[in-house]
Parts: sequence; structure tokens; C-alpha cells
Amino acid sequence: MGNNSSAITGEEDDVDDWETKRIAMVSDFDSHRNYMENHGCAEGFGLALERCNPECLQGAARDDKACAEATAKLRRCMKDNRAHFRAYARTMDEGIDEDERRAVDGEPPLSGWDDEGWRFRWWTGMKRT
Repeated sequence: MGNNSSAITGEEDDVDDWETKRIAMVSDFDSHRNYMENHGCAEGFGLALERCNPECLQGAARDDKACAEATAKLRRCMKDNRAHFRAYARTMDEGIDEDERRAVDGEPPLSGWDDEGWRFRWWTGMKRT
């Protein structure tokens, strides 16, 4: 009989868990992006991610003014399409509030994904004007 080390170490389970998680992550990101596109806010969403999200900045310093302007543009679009974005606006405000509280308390910022890594925190890094 051959050596089945993956059964002993659980490596195969880790690969399956990662693949499941990756699919969930991509699906969650895509669902937010598609919703924004389908309801007229794709440009504002993309700009806010590009200028605010630490993972999109890839280590570059965030320009707080540009981030706040991009967030305001997204917020205006969501306000203009209130019927579609009421829940999104509330989630964004609650998330920004949480991020600001963490900063005041000296806690590290949360990543762009929730603690389990399954849900995309699309508002991460966004700023109020």
C-alpha cells in the first residue's frame, strides 16, 4: 500500500477548504461589483476601491483627500438610486464607523474580508468628507 500522508496531515482538506473559500470570496466580490454595475454606480464603486481599499492600493500610501472624494461620489450615486442602495449605504456607514472607532481605540484596521474571510468588506478604507 502507498503512503497516504495527506490523509494523516489533513493537507487535502486544507486544499478543499481553501478552494471553497476562494470561490466564496470571488462570488461575494463579484456580486457586489455586479450589483453596483446593474444599478448605475460601477464607476463610483471602482474609483472608491481604487483610491481607498488597502488591498487595491498594494502598499501605496492612501491619498485621504482623493479617497474621501471617491467615497463621496459613490455615496451620491447610491443616494440618487436610494431604492436600490439603501441597505448598501447603511452597511457602508456602519463599516466606516467601525473602522473609525478601531482607529481611535488604537486597534489595527480590519482587512478587506471579514474574520472568516468569506465576506468582502467592500467599504474598507473608505472615508467620510
